Amino acid sequence: VAFSELYAKSRALLVGLWAFEDSARFPQFDERKISADVSGLKAALERNGFEVTTLVRDRVRREDITAALSRLVADAGRDDRILVYFSTHGFPDPLLPAKGYLATSDCNADDPRGRCFALDELQEHARRATEGKPVRQVLFAVDSCFSGLGVAQKSVGVTNLSQLAMPQGV
Repeated sequence: VAFSELYAKSRALLVGLWAFEDSARFPQFDERKISADVSGLKAALERNGFEVTTLVRDRVRREDITAALSRLVADAGRDDRILVYFSTHGFPDPLLPAKGYLATSDCNADDPRGRCFALDELQEHARRATEGKPVRQVLFAVDSCFSGLGVAQKSVGVTNLSQLAMPQGV
């Protein structure tokens, strides 16, 4: 597959954080490991033609993530591909265990709807991108516990993996 012929542009947002106010629930990560993971992924993506934006620091709030995702979608164009990567803690809602969240620096796990990032918000950003723009592909890669609670869609029945790049999808 000649990706340069399939996609107008390739864009990525890489989010990594390591410090959390709720340190009892969310232990601090090793800054060097998070930074190394994001740096390695950024270099690999840039080698493959991606324009990469990073949001990597000790404190990342829900508003920071929402703003970065909104900018990414706003800047995207028809037939672009978008990749969004998160490295943080993940957890289920204490009252609705089928609903997952990503921990932000100021996240309170006992009341996640306020400052934590809901995984189902990813689906809304993907819908804005695929229906509003329309971009060709959106991929979310979430390195956290409970990341499976955020699955928006799955492709089935594709035996030739290169064919996944052809149709529009999330």
